[in-house]
Amino acid sequence: MTESNGAENPTLLWTGERFIPGHGGETLALEHIHRYTLAESLCSGKHVLDLGCGSGYGTKMLGRAGAASVLAVDVDPEAARFVRANYTEPSVAIASATSLPFRNASLDIVVSFEVIEHITDPEGLVGEAHRVLQPNGILLVSTPNKSVYNEFRTSPNPYHVAEMELIEFRDLLLRHFGHVELLAQKVALASVLWPVSGADAESVLNHPAPPPAPPYVVALCSDSPIPSIFGSGLSFWSTDGDEQNLEATTYISHLEDTIEQMKGALNAGVEREAAARDQIAHLESRVDALSRTLQEPKMPDTGS
Repeated sequence: MTESNGAENPTLLWTGERFIPGHGGETLALEHIHRYTLAESLCSGKHVLDLGCGSGYGTKMLGRAGAASVLAVDVDPEAARFVRANYTEPSVAIASATSLPFRNASLDIVVSFEVIEHITDPEGLVGEAHRVLQPNGILLVSTPNKSVYNEFRTSPNPYHVAEMELIEFRDLLLRHFGHVELLAQKVALASVLWPVSGADAESVLNHPAPPPAPPYVVALCSDSPIPSIFGSGLSFWSTDGDEQNLEATTYISHLEDTIEQMKGALNAGVEREAAARDQIAHLESRVDALSRTLQEPKMPDTGS
């Protein structure tokens, strides 16, 4: 799905489902970019496939991480057109995730983030990834954890057709791969300290871009030598999003109740209107009958 400003400048439509840089806020960006940051650490010198590339931001990250080659696949022709128009590095193919146009054992890394839940045949996606990977190749794949993901939703995600619980997801992967390691992911609030010199900042922060100008500076002072400080991060689990979701769910429920009340009042009003119309019709018929009676000629009184 796209909006287009012309053939030379296609723009993807923001639906809230497919991540497009600049849309959806920082939390969504953290979730998506963090996954590709993990993939970057494995891609140097490798032949990589970005399976379900979407807007292509991740494909670009993998290319800049020093991959020997990066291929991209998406089933949506408009997404492929957007990637070609905005990123010159990757080669983009339009294909199904369950029928890839690549030779057996031809790739080192397959990356497929937040794609498998959109596939009616998730087994087919994992099987195809296994087929195109070399014996020592790696598949990086992510998906929502079904029960947790849906905890605060009032209705299912209409774009998802194959959500899985964590155990289901693990078992699916183990049917095709001998070793599977699972990582849990959750956005957390964090306070970060890093060297002002910036020499090691990127490695400390594990961030795809250089750090911003710091709003605070911490100094260590002494008359004796100070040990090297390489930076650190302090984080804690954030429940802000859960609380906001709960507030939104409560507010939606309140609105739904209000709508039902208004529908009830409207139906009652319609019924009253119908009853009033019936009464008016009845009274009008009586008026007509009386009017006709008054207009009828009277017989003269002849007496006895």
